[in-house]
Amino acid sequence: MKYKLVLFLKDIKLEHTLFSLPFLLSGIIISKNFRLIDIFILFIGLIIARIAGMAWNRYIDREIDAKNPRTKNRPLAMKIINPKYYKYVTIIMLIALFPIAYYYNILCVILYPLVVILILIYPYLKRYTYFSHVILGLILSFAILAPYVALQGSIDIKIIILSLAITFWVAGFDVVYSIQDYEFDRKHHLKSIPAIFGVKNAKIIAMVFHLITILFLYIFFIIEKLNVISLIPLGAILIVENVLIQFDEKYIKIAFQDMNILFSILFFLIIILNYYVI
Repeated sequence: MKYKLVLFLKDIKLEHTLFSLPFLLSGIIISKNFRLIDIFILFIGLIIARIAGMAWNRYIDREIDAKNPRTKNRPLAMKIINPKYYKYVTIIMLIALFPIAYYYNILCVILYPLVVILILIYPYLKRYTYFSHVILGLILSFAILAPYVALQGSIDIKIIILSLAITFWVAGFDVVYSIQDYEFDRKHHLKSIPAIFGVKNAKIIAMVFHLITILFLYIFFIIEKLNVISLIPLGAILIVENVLIQFDEKYIKIAFQDMNILFSILFFLIIILNYYVI
């Protein structure tokens, strides 16, 4: 049982929750209205949502994963763990997320079904539309939107713009990541952007998404009267990421993982500097 639990946690990449943590903390800081206990509660909510989303994604994709050389060694693909385990974990986590929404305000309660619906439909989307990359970005943008809504009890234009920046940032690197499955997706009629438009065009689309990211970040900084010059390092990271994959696709892992972890951490540091130092 312990062995399977370790496999499960490894499979859903729980450690990647830390990838979203800088955005959660940024959303808390931007709200300008938080207690220390809020950081703990909202972080628990982030972990719960992450587990639910990844468990459900693995459950729905288990048959596809078994056919894909890149993912065939995942526990569900190899039938090491009962698929029902992932389904039950998803249900439990989604139920556990509701009390956190209820604890804060009515708007969180109203938005709760939207979060659940997005988590549940996302794994199916790649079978029908290449827009799935943007939906994934939208889901992950809740890491910054949710804490703001929880602590402010409202949604305004600045947080929507910032959420859109995160949406297109995620969509861009997800397109890059999906290049690895280009041949497989085409063969099995999965509608990733690389499979539909080709690898060369996919790289261009990813670049456009990241340009949109910088544009939205710029607008957010203008609205909040923050130092736009501090955006330069973030733009530089995205430029390096896109240049790397243009030259050689062997850099996809570096572009997808290392560069984006650096982006998220640096984003948080820039937010701290702008709200508490500059």
